[in-house]
Formats: sequence, C-alpha cells, structure tokens
Amino acid sequence: SVSKPASPMAGSGGGTGAKHDHKPATREAELKITGMTCASCVKTIEGHLRRVSGVASVAINLVLERGRVTFDPSLINAQSLCEEIEDVGFDAEVMSERNIDESVQSATAVLAVRVDDIHHKPTADKAIAYIKQLPGVLGCVRARRSSHVRITYNPHLIGARQLLQRIADEGGIDGQWAPADDLQEDAKSGALGEERSLRRDFLSCLVPGGVVLVLAMLYSRHSMPRWLGREMLPGVSVCAVLMFIFATPIQF
Repeated sequence: SVSKPASPMAGSGGGTGAKHDHKPATREAELKITGMTCASCVKTIEGHLRRVSGVASVAINLVLERGRVTFDPSLINAQSLCEEIEDVGFDAEVMSERNIDESVQSATAVLAVRVDDIHHKPTADKAIAYIKQLPGVLGCVRARRSSHVRITYNPHLIGARQLLQRIADEGGIDGQWAPADDLQEDAKSGALGEERSLRRDFLSCLVPGGVVLVLAMLYSRHSMPRWLGREMLPGVSVCAVLMFIFATPIQF
C-alpha cells in the first residue's frame, strides 16, 4: 500500500523546530457594548476580558460604547467575547472583525494634526481620549505649547485620511493635517519660549531673593540694625515682615 504523506498540521506537533516557528494568527474585533455607566464598568469589563485565555489586548471607550479586542482565534472567537461580557452584566455585539498578521501589527506611521481649540483643556482631553481609542491608533500626545497633536498609528489598519475623517465626523473635533515640519518648529519655538520664561523668572527673583538672603544673614548673626528688630506685632519683627514680603513673589 502507498502511505500518505504526513500533513503539515500533524508534523507541527512532533518537531520542536516546527512547534517554535508556529505563530498563531491574530484577529481584532470591534464590539458594541451597552449598559456601561461609569469608569468602574469599563474596568470591570477590561479586567474580565484580560483574564480570558486567548485575549491579547482590550481597549474600551465608555462614551462611544465601543470596545476593541485583539485575540487569538484558535483559542476564542468574537462571539465568545460578547458572551464573556454578558457574563459580567453588560450587553455586547460584534460590529466588525479583521485579521492582523505580525507584519501588520508592527507597522507604524506618524501623523501631525492641528486642533484649533487644543489650548482649552477639556477640548484637549476629549480630543486625545477619542483619538487613542480609534482602531489602529497606537498613541496620541499633545505637542507642548502648540496646537498640534502627534498621532502614532498603524497604516495597515487605518489610513491618515480615514483617521482625519473619523476625528471630524464621529469625534466632532476640528482637526486638520499639518506637515511633520510643523511639529519640529513647534518644538523649537516651545523650547525657546520656555527658556525665555525661565530667564524672566530668574531675573525677576534676583532682587527680592538678594534682599531675603541679606536679611537672613543679618538675623542669624544678630548684627542687624535695631529698627529691623523692632516688633510690629507681638513676636513679629520688622525683619520678619520684610522677609515675608520679599519671599512671597519668589514662591509664587
């Protein structure tokens, strides 16, 4: 009789080389989750899913009622993830699924976006929180002392144009693409502005700081003029009042 060649699956378990070379495929599911009312609900769901075998990462947005879960499909599927969420008291349904291979997972790109009202803290917090939860976004930071945010994303999962469109349409954030050079210019101008601010603060503290230092030396050596030791209030000398007056601008 003619023997059949061993299948790749059968051989993968016997040879140690094949076993170590095998890397399970990865999928990402976007879920619609309802019933959440606070950050504690988010922590409950995320904590529960992270303990489930096969789940690699979990990111849930309370406001949008969306969850993004990366998992190993050989151990669990998207529908089972919904059932796990329902087990802790919330409703969930699968919105979309996609395969993610290793090369796709490691790809990164950077996008600079100008947000008009980024200097308004609630607007900045809202913009950054929304951008971070978008599928394919790896990180989002605000460029210091500028109106730009720097978004690191996976171009295989979301494109720059799609990213800008979702920020505007779903997030209600007026963001516009900015050249990467703008970030460098903002960084330079921000550094120069901070340097000028520090120099100004230092110079403004020289005079009051010098006065406080001289008064402290006179007080410690008991060699200050008699009028400085005169009490303005019981236990409070003129020297102490002057030190308080000149030290206050240094502190604030």
